[in-house]
Amino acid sequence: MFRLTPPVSGFGGTPWTESTLHGFTGKNGDGAMPGGLTWGKWGDLYGVTEVGGLCQTCGTAFELRP
Repeated sequence: MFRLTPPVSGFGGTPWTESTLHGFTGKNGDGAMPGGLTWGKWGDLYGVTEVGGLCQTCGTAFELRP
């Protein structure tokens, strides 16, 4: 999961900055291979992973609060 931050100035071709918020490793109860996201009623993002969690083939659900 990552965040893109726009350039400080729109001039000069300065690139956007990418920051990693979370890497899904599939270890320690974390999921791996995340799918699409869904917006919640209050602006949170929800998603699921294909594998990981309590068992390797279970997957997990996650929430991102901006």
